[in-house]
Amino acid sequence: MATSFEPGSTVWVKTPETWAAATVTSSSGGNYAFKLRSGQDFKLDAKNVSRDTVMPMHPTSVTSVEDMATLADLHEGAILHNIDLRYAKDLIYTYIGSILCAVNPYKKIDMYGDKLLKSYNKRALGELPPHIYAIANEAYYALWKTNHHQCVLISGESGAGKTESTKLILKYLSTMSNAESLVEKQILESSPIMEAFGNAKTVYNNNSSRFGKFIKIQFSDRGAIEGAKIIDYLLEKGRVVRLNPGERNYHVFYNLLTGGSREEKASLLLTSADNYRYTKMGGVLSDPSIDDVGDYKSVRSAMITMGFTPEQSTDIFKVIAGILHLGNIEFVTSGGAQVKNRTDLANASAMFGVDDGQLGENLTSKTITLRGESITTPLDGAQAEESRDSLAMALYSRVFSWIITRINKTIHAKETFLSVGVLDIFGFENFQVNSFEQFCINYANEKLQQYFNRHIFSLEQLEYQKENISWADIDWVDNAECLDLIEAKLGLLALLDEESRFPKGTDETLLQKFHERHEKNKYYIKPRLAKTSYGIRHYAGDVQYETAGFLEKNRDNFRDDLVLLLQESKSDFVYDLFEKDAVADSSKENKAGARKKPTVSAQFKDSLSSLMTALGAAHPYFVRCVKPNMKKVPASFEAPVVLNQLRYSGMLETVRIRRAGYPVRRVFDDFLYRYRVLGRGVKAPNDIEKCKAVLRNYDPQGKDWQIGKTKVFLRESLEIVLEKKREDELAVVLRIIKSRVLGYAIRRRFLKIRRAIVLIQKNYKGFYGAKQFKQKRKAAVHIQKIYRGYRARLLRARLLEQKRKEEERRREEIRRKEEERRKEMERLQRENKTRELEELKRKADEEARLEAAEEERARQANEADAQKAKALEAELDAKRKIEDDKRKAEEEAKRRAQADVKRKAEAAKLAAELDLDDGGDEEAQGGIDKGAESDDEEAESEAIDEYKEGYMVKQGGRIKTWKRRWFILRDGTLAYFKGKQGESQKAGWLTKQGGAVKSWKLRWMVLKDGKLSYFKSDAEQEECLGTVDIRKDVSGIEEPAAAKSKCKKDNAFGLITTERTYYMFAESAEACEEWLAELKAIRSKTDDEMKSLDSAQVDFRNAQGQVDLVDILSVGSTNDPTRPNTFAIVTANRVFQMQAETPQEYAEWIRVLTPRKKHAGDSDQEILEKGWLVKEGGARKSRKKRWFTLRKDVIYYHKDPYTDVAIGTIPLNSLCSVVPPDELVGQNTGSWSFFVHARRRSYYLVAATQADATRWVSAIQEIIDSKAPIETQTEKLIAELKTAKVADVDRIYSSYPILTCGSEPLKSSLLPLPYGDLSLDKTGARTYTTLFEEAMKISQYMVHPEYIVNPLPLIQYILQTCFDLPKIRNEVYCQLIKQTTDNANPNSQISIRNWQILTVLGCSFLPARKYVRFLRFHLKRSLDRYPNTEVAKYAAYCMDCIQQTKYRDYPASQEEIVAIQTQKELLITVLCQGGRTCKVAINSFTTAGEVTELLKRKLNMERCINGFGLYELSGDVQKSIEEKTIVVDILGKWEKYKRAGYVPGADGWRLVFKLFCVHEVHTRNLSPIELEFVHAAACEQVMARRFPCDENQLFKLSALMMQYDMGDMDPGIQFDKQCTDFKKYYPMKVENTLANSPISLSALKNTMTGTLRKIKSNFDDSQSQEILGIKAQLATEWSKLRGKGNQMALSEFMAILQSWDGYGCTIFDVENPVKEKNIPKNLWLAVGIKGVALYKPGTRECVASYGYETILSFGAPVANTYKIVIDGQGTVTFETTKVLEIAKLMKAYINELVRRRRAGLF
Repeated sequence: MATSFEPGSTVWVKTPETWAAATVTSSSGGNYAFKLRSGQDFKLDAKNVSRDTVMPMHPTSVTSVEDMATLADLHEGAILHNIDLRYAKDLIYTYIGSILCAVNPYKKIDMYGDKLLKSYNKRALGELPPHIYAIANEAYYALWKTNHHQCVLISGESGAGKTESTKLILKYLSTMSNAESLVEKQILESSPIMEAFGNAKTVYNNNSSRFGKFIKIQFSDRGAIEGAKIIDYLLEKGRVVRLNPGERNYHVFYNLLTGGSREEKASLLLTSADNYRYTKMGGVLSDPSIDDVGDYKSVRSAMITMGFTPEQSTDIFKVIAGILHLGNIEFVTSGGAQVKNRTDLANASAMFGVDDGQLGENLTSKTITLRGESITTPLDGAQAEESRDSLAMALYSRVFSWIITRINKTIHAKETFLSVGVLDIFGFENFQVNSFEQFCINYANEKLQQYFNRHIFSLEQLEYQKENISWADIDWVDNAECLDLIEAKLGLLALLDEESRFPKGTDETLLQKFHERHEKNKYYIKPRLAKTSYGIRHYAGDVQYETAGFLEKNRDNFRDDLVLLLQESKSDFVYDLFEKDAVADSSKENKAGARKKPTVSAQFKDSLSSLMTALGAAHPYFVRCVKPNMKKVPASFEAPVVLNQLRYSGMLETVRIRRAGYPVRRVFDDFLYRYRVLGRGVKAPNDIEKCKAVLRNYDPQGKDWQIGKTKVFLRESLEIVLEKKREDELAVVLRIIKSRVLGYAIRRRFLKIRRAIVLIQKNYKGFYGAKQFKQKRKAAVHIQKIYRGYRARLLRARLLEQKRKEEERRREEIRRKEEERRKEMERLQRENKTRELEELKRKADEEARLEAAEEERARQANEADAQKAKALEAELDAKRKIEDDKRKAEEEAKRRAQADVKRKAEAAKLAAELDLDDGGDEEAQGGIDKGAESDDEEAESEAIDEYKEGYMVKQGGRIKTWKRRWFILRDGTLAYFKGKQGESQKAGWLTKQGGAVKSWKLRWMVLKDGKLSYFKSDAEQEECLGTVDIRKDVSGIEEPAAAKSKCKKDNAFGLITTERTYYMFAESAEACEEWLAELKAIRSKTDDEMKSLDSAQVDFRNAQGQVDLVDILSVGSTNDPTRPNTFAIVTANRVFQMQAETPQEYAEWIRVLTPRKKHAGDSDQEILEKGWLVKEGGARKSRKKRWFTLRKDVIYYHKDPYTDVAIGTIPLNSLCSVVPPDELVGQNTGSWSFFVHARRRSYYLVAATQADATRWVSAIQEIIDSKAPIETQTEKLIAELKTAKVADVDRIYSSYPILTCGSEPLKSSLLPLPYGDLSLDKTGARTYTTLFEEAMKISQYMVHPEYIVNPLPLIQYILQTCFDLPKIRNEVYCQLIKQTTDNANPNSQISIRNWQILTVLGCSFLPARKYVRFLRFHLKRSLDRYPNTEVAKYAAYCMDCIQQTKYRDYPASQEEIVAIQTQKELLITVLCQGGRTCKVAINSFTTAGEVTELLKRKLNMERCINGFGLYELSGDVQKSIEEKTIVVDILGKWEKYKRAGYVPGADGWRLVFKLFCVHEVHTRNLSPIELEFVHAAACEQVMARRFPCDENQLFKLSALMMQYDMGDMDPGIQFDKQCTDFKKYYPMKVENTLANSPISLSALKNTMTGTLRKIKSNFDDSQSQEILGIKAQLATEWSKLRGKGNQMALSEFMAILQSWDGYGCTIFDVENPVKEKNIPKNLWLAVGIKGVALYKPGTRECVASYGYETILSFGAPVANTYKIVIDGQGTVTFETTKVLEIAKLMKAYINELVRRRRAGLF
């Protein structure tokens, strides 16, 4: 051994950590001394020196190698030493087979230039030194080599250089695509944005990615980048609000604060980073390696490249600035948490576009809904801070997600070819304190390590075993058991989710479950001492996790009230961030059907699973990033740090397997095909032998190859040789082919040139001969022309002479004949005139005689007709009654005769024998009951897009005759008519008055081309009985009210013409309104409008019969040879036989009528719910018990559980709804009824028990919630307009008329409207039908010219409808936008009227947020299209209004509507102190608080000390108005009450300005005007007997009030004359009435000897005596005050009141529900500036008092109950009806105390 280790030799020495490189320094004395490469000295005794402790170093390890698979020394020390040697030379890249190891140099190295990048193009792995470009090149060209997706997995610890490696790969791929397009630039430019918003400085890395990303780069088949997609994973949003020491928040905060311009920061209200809590928490604001200014410029530039609009960029940084302001908000505890610094609150609210008061309220309190009532509970300081931080985290994470989505939208392309994915995900983390984020990060790394292990190790071994390749197995550690601990069925993730679902779950209970379930798992670590942590043995080492905050982070609790607040933001960007967030409806007690919100861990697990799926579909390349030291400094290599990374990365095992294995494999066919040039001349019996023969030529010993069962296995070194030889052989072959091709091309070119020369010669010779021939022919033609001209001139002269002579002869002949004709006509005229005179005389005599006879006969006939008509009418009435009775009896007998078994048998028989019918005549069988559907035949069908119409022949009637009918298939219903429909504006049945006796007859009315024609029936060839021209003949239309008074018929109207009035009536009021609307519309149209008028939709109510497609069991051919094209429609009750006119029509009808799915309960569908329910239906509202089943998305109901065929169905979609039973009604009646609102009708169902009803409602609601929302064409176009370019807007509008103004009412709604019969809700003031019908009514009003001069009634109607039916608001807005878009005559009266309606709506309420954006877009477009017009004025006014519109409870009053129409302010009168009034100008958005401030300025009370407010005075009742209340909303409420008939007294309603709360008890610092208000409030308190005093003091106070108002009392004048109403100054007791008089009951009984009048007289006498005593006492007290001025009287009055401790408090009567000895039941609750106190009523005895600093919270847990939580004393509960007033007053006092504290007043 001594000879092997001479001094100076290089050896391996075994250290406690690993094998280390060393140099022998001495070997004397039997001891060996070594110098380690790290500089340490190491000594060994000679006896300890062996192969196990010291080994010689192979030359490959001495000089280092590029591929560590080639190292002869195969151990971890050799690998570590090789990396160290290369790192010292700035060679940071090293191969391990195809895996790249990259060491972070922590400095810039010149090895990424363009020249070096291009040098790696098309170079095989290993040809050039290791580089990240080589991996990128290999992945890029492998796309075409393997025709398979590729991916690069970049892993490593934080700070190892993963992000930079990702950038370099993207740079190489972009360069290799050879297409300098915007897409490549955008992909590269996306990095600065993602780094700014997703990276931060940590303890280990200055640019640490705090999220994972998978970039999928998409290539075309030509190799150009077409697009990319970025998927992000688990952004560490907790970093926004919590930082460890030495760390910074996300870069974007510092970029903005440092790099933003002064103007930009001023607009965002920002200063410097050291002024914000979220940026200075870590104690680090800057870093030398980070250029915040330059990075900010890069982000801004990248946003422009990525297509961010300036508005979007500004909105993003507004939210970032708002988060900074939000973090500075601090809280103080005073009756719950209160915002300490309102400035930061206002700044944050401005950035988010929300109300600062509402934001402050939501941060300091939470609102829940209990039994329909909203209950607000204050939060403490810690809870308020949690609300603030949760809001900040939610906003930042949403902004980050929005940016990723926006980038993807810009760079994403369709996957036309293949892609290269680059995964840059967080590395393994193990800090001093590891929390939920580290748990998820390490879980992801475990998953990726498993993928790496299985790909590199398991798959290698399995492949060799399958192919019978001899090699040495390598043992490796599989982390599957560790992953099972985390993600198995009852693993840590499952337990975490389970505990997160429990409302009472805590971090302690979670940890307890972890211990109980996994304590014995070898990968689980239960600490011995720590009670709040657990550990996991990861592949990279043991990690301890602190469970504190686990559940909170996993639940991601972001309160719904904060979501609602942000959804109401005026910023479209903020709204978009939270637009799709569904807020849980806490008012619904039934939550069984509610879908659970996925937890953060569940979402992360799903996204990780999708990532692994994507990776599994691609061929992977691995880049292992390594950091050389923990200090992040260059030229420092810490071996232990690097060694740990090598161990858990699996690279050591990779070296061995790559060294021992065969990484290159090809199937035999592929190998022979690829290397066929190397096997030319090789002869072998089969493919295996051919492969062997080729390989032996280059490796005869077979060291680098083996033959498997299906593949050839090669080492990489041999593959490189084969590829090189293949290229050389191909080059030789290519030269041969090239020479042959070039020779062929030159020969072909020579032949082509020769053919061209011959062709030119031929053409020239032909051209020259043709030219000579043409010259000769031209000369001959010229000679002929001259001669022929001469001959023609001679002939012309001769012909002209002949023509002149003939003309003269003809003229003479015509003159002679004309003369003869004239003479003959004169003779005939004389003869005719004589005969006519004689005939006229004879006729006159005859007509006179006949007229006299006709008059006599007419008189006699009229008398006879009158008598016959009376007799006939009586006879018809008797017959009609007999027929009705007979029909009813027959129907009743038929109904009883139908049995279930018979129906089932009959249905089967009908299906088999298609020639059966049900026996009724066609009219009876096909006619519809216009009243209601039959109870057992009703059915509900889904909306079907199929539409078809045409003629068919139908068999029907008792004798089964065939009749031609017009069929229409629409909306899932097949209807048939006698004649063709749809060619008129309207058609239907009306009963018309006519004839001499004015009898009423049913007539078929057709309105077409402005003319109303009536027929005896609706048959196609029916003769017209008469026609009325609506536009020419009709002078007016008589309304139903006037027509009823004349003809005594309901639903009647009249058409007034010059000759007569045509009276007619409809079957229902709705039909009458439809006819009137259509007739009025026709009368108002011009000729041009009539030409463009479309036909109306066919009304199925006029059909002879209908069949719902859902009722059809089958459709099939009857195969009748006598009648071709015949088919049958089979339903549960009858069979219809039809004959189409052509084979094509026959096939089409069968296609559209064939059922799409089974009608009865499908056996292959799971029954979600079943049971007996009672269904109400039919014309008689009868109730029948039915068996109901719920399958998939349809409710079936049967007669019994054994009947397969369903009576009917109720399809469910997202527009359906279910109304749960009323608990109170159910308990009182025992009937648990609920409604199901479906498309065609609402179903009234009754369950036996509350549990059954709840179960059904939950199941149905779950189905409805699971259905995809229905999207209309209008919604799609609105979404298209949202993203459309400016140039495409006009094209979209012109292409889709549904978006522009139309002259006809809508046939269907623009938006999907929920189903439901609104008439079932009787709570509203008006009765409605359905949302759809109400929308159609509004549509008719919008296009009709009514209400043009005075649109006020129409505006009020639409407003009231929208306030009663909030779900119709979006539809009405869309209709108005449609009717005001691209109007042909924008300044017409109808257009201006619609603009007025739109403006009024904009001042009253806003639509849903996505339609607000559409409305704003429409207004801007209208301003641009119609400048300086009336339309522009309304558009600008409406634009301004919608920016200020706030929530309102009542529709606008008439005064407000007029003010909006004229675009002026509204003047209101406010009553002030002393009977004074003030005029205040307000608009639709002025709040009560703003009016209060205006009044203060008018009254010179800007510096008032006390709090003032606005009150609503109704008679003697006063009610304070909230500061945020819209004043015009109060006016609207008054007008609504007035219309309802409620008027409170002669003065009506009034607004009063008065004192609201007393902030200062002493009055010495008050201004005179404020003192008057305080005095008036004190007088009111005395008059309400809310001041505890005896009667003597009360008289004195009354006298002081009289002295103040009237001065000294005049002793010479009677008291009654000086004080006409003493009750204004003295509070009479309320009990002084007859019921509660001082007279005892016994005394009253003793006096009942006389009449009641005497009793009343006795009482009046006693009361009069009392009043005289009061007046005398008042006069005495008043007289004592003689000589005192009013100010002295005021001071003395206030001094008396201030003597009570409760002065300045507002007194409320409350009851104590807890029976205690010391506390009475009835109490006074005094609320003042110091706190709240309890007094015995009428006394000064204080029972208890509580300061605001001791009050933790207050509110109303239930109705009429008020609870105050006292610190250390529990809760105090009262019963009172003044809950809201008490809470409002306490909040006002608390805000005043907080204001004083902020101002430093105490």
